[in-house]
Amino acid sequence: MKSPFQPIQDTFNANLDSVYKLMEFDEIVQDFAIQALEKADAFLSQQGVADNHPSYSVLKELDQIRKIRTNESLKPHYQSMFNQCVVMLTSYFASAVESIFTTAISLKLESNPSPELTSTELKLKVRDLQSMLSDKSVSIAELIANQKDVSFQDTKSIQRAFSEYLGCSIQKKECVNNIILALACRHALVHAGGVVNNKTISQVADATPRQVKRQLSKDQTLTFTSDEVKLIAESMREYISTLISTVSDSLKPQTANSEKSKNAK
Repeated sequence: MKSPFQPIQDTFNANLDSVYKLMEFDEIVQDFAIQALEKADAFLSQQGVADNHPSYSVLKELDQIRKIRTNESLKPHYQSMFNQCVVMLTSYFASAVESIFTTAISLKLESNPSPELTSTELKLKVRDLQSMLSDKSVSIAELIANQKDVSFQDTKSIQRAFSEYLGCSIQKKECVNNIILALACRHALVHAGGVVNNKTISQVADATPRQVKRQLSKDQTLTFTSDEVKLIAESMREYISTLISTVSDSLKPQTANSEKSKNAK
């Protein structure tokens, strides 16, 4: 049976792959140009054009593009794109975690909800009630996420929400520290012109050990490399995979107990 969390993981992995492809876009274009020029050179040589008319040769241009490709000469021009890739990753991460949370709440409500979950107080408007008529569990999950100040761009808030409503303990590992760094830098990139401020430093103070930007200083301009972006992406991939596994395990006993209860009746 396919896991209800599999589509979330598949979508997240596809989003990570799209970021990787974006970072490699210059290389893709260069490879295409090199292949086109190589074909042109082969054709010109076969026809004897290059020998009889040297001005028609494409070898000089081909050599230049090969050097650009080998030396990664265009990479510095993509610096702002690498920074924006970090912003994209944090958005994809927050969306995936939120989807896991609401899906898990829905499953728990359908099986054997805990007293902590069923005693949660929510303010319900008429439009909320209308939306709940079609899918009660998902709507309740969304209300909890929206009304209980759950921030899916804050690992502490994520840990608190999953612990309180789902009984899941999220272990803090090095990958989590890399994510904390990315989330803190996202705020600086979007709201502070990419400059590290006191808030950034405060947010990453306990995020050690980490693999990305181990040292940050106030007024430092953030510049991410493609390798750093990939480290962050893989940290998020590990986190999402572990979170799904942890949540799935926490739901299994409750589902089993629910079935036993039904059979007893």
